[in-house]
Amino acid sequence: MKREPSTVARSLRAVSLVITLVSLVAVASIAYSGFADISGVLGVVGQNPGSSGVATKTVTQGTSTTVYLNVTVPNDGLYPLTIGLSCQPSGGITQVTCITAGVTIPPGGQQILHFAVTVPSSAAPNIHANATLAVALEPFASFSIVIDLGRLVSRGA
Repeated sequence: MKREPSTVARSLRAVSLVITLVSLVAVASIAYSGFADISGVLGVVGQNPGSSGVATKTVTQGTSTTVYLNVTVPNDGLYPLTIGLSCQPSGGITQVTCITAGVTIPPGGQQILHFAVTVPSSAAPNIHANATLAVALEPFASFSIVIDLGRLVSRGA
């Protein structure tokens, strides 16, 4: 003879189903938002300097050269997107100066990320400094990558 599940067991099964569905919807929305944000940012960064999304400018004053980088970053996702860019000298060159940049972009919006690097004019082609790009899909995930700033400066020059 088969026993009927108790009321508690049926209630727990219903709660389990609801939690599973909510979890699936949350994970799907985070995945979609992450994909949309990555596609939007890579679409802008992958463009050539001077295009509508990326602007570089090199200014030499006296013994120093400053490279200004302005990137229009879209947020095509469902959650706020935070992007920060900073740098640290490496390889013994301590004259590298950075203006740290950071923006928080609401869903469906776009912001301009302003970043500047100043180096001695004689060292500009041979910069050895690491830039840290921090990206966060608030409040769920974040990551940081380190890129060679020498490529950025030689590209902008």
